[in-house]
Amino acid sequence: MNAPSLPVPENRAFLRALRRQRALWALVWATRKKSRGLRVARAYAFGVFLSYALLLVLFRGADQAELARSFVRAALEALSLVVGALSALGAAQASAQAAEGGVSALAEQHGFSRRALLGAEFVVAARRIVLLVGLPGLALVVVALACGQPFHWAFVTFGGVLLYATLLGTCLAALAQAAAELWPAHPRTLLSALVVVPYLLAQLQPNAPNLPDFFGSLLDHLVKAGPS
Repeated sequence: MNAPSLPVPENRAFLRALRRQRALWALVWATRKKSRGLRVARAYAFGVFLSYALLLVLFRGADQAELARSFVRAALEALSLVVGALSALGAAQASAQAAEGGVSALAEQHGFSRRALLGAEFVVAARRIVLLVGLPGLALVVVALACGQPFHWAFVTFGGVLLYATLLGTCLAALAQAAAELWPAHPRTLLSALVVVPYLLAQLQPNAPNLPDFFGSLLDHLVKAGPS
């Protein structure tokens, strides 16, 4: 009979590093969760969910499939434009202020590098956007299912909403981080320009890539991907 193996030191080191990383995420999140922008984004997300859930209930039934799916798509679009924008702008400003504020000093006191703090800022911003956009969207898919939409459509769309919210959150968080690093004095202005200027150029040159059109096309595909 083999003797029980001793714990591997590398595993303990990994767990300690993971606990430290989670502590840094919690520190950054604690400084962000009471911000005015986050409260407004939460209230708007709840209002969007409530409004479209009511519409889904009023126009329920399998014969209202296209209408129900258009409600889910419109809700996700509203969440992306307003909640995503508010969260990204707030994250850009917070990341710029963190470099000179108490969060950076506190992180350094606990042995965290500037690079680790930037990583935590990105994770917290992406998580916020994913939750504020994804949770109401997923809840609406469940409401649509309860109101008579087919299970196979709800199953596929549920996964599509998860993918959409994750991509949106990752992209906006990365842009917010870049804006904070490139122009810390006016990160929200730069972030707005990074999104709006390509979109305006696309009105003159239809093939020009831009985020609103990309995520709009992705949303059309994911919401309508499920079989009828």
